[in-house]
Amino acid sequence: MNRLPMPMLALLLLAFAPCLTAASQPAPIPLNTGWQLQDEAKVAASGPALSRAGYPTRGWYKAVVPGTVLTALVADGVYPEPLYGGEQPPQQNPR
Repeated sequence: MNRLPMPMLALLLLAFAPCLTAASQPAPIPLNTGWQLQDEAKVAASGPALSRAGYPTRGWYKAVVPGTVLTALVADGVYPEPLYGGEQPPQQNPR
């Protein structure tokens, strides 16, 4: 039976170790956080301008992902919780 000498085996393990670790995998990108929304009529910028990092989103609503526009607006206090009951007055949002 042919065996590799110990130094050769150690070199092979060191050479392939980075391929076997989780550190060599790209970090996952979270897609369920960091989203915002705004009424289209209030946004004059084009799609490419909106897509740039650092576009000012002051006054925008925090989006709930996964969710709907209504889910986000309820979470942001624009509308009352629709399943809670009809006794709550609508909340005013200063945006």
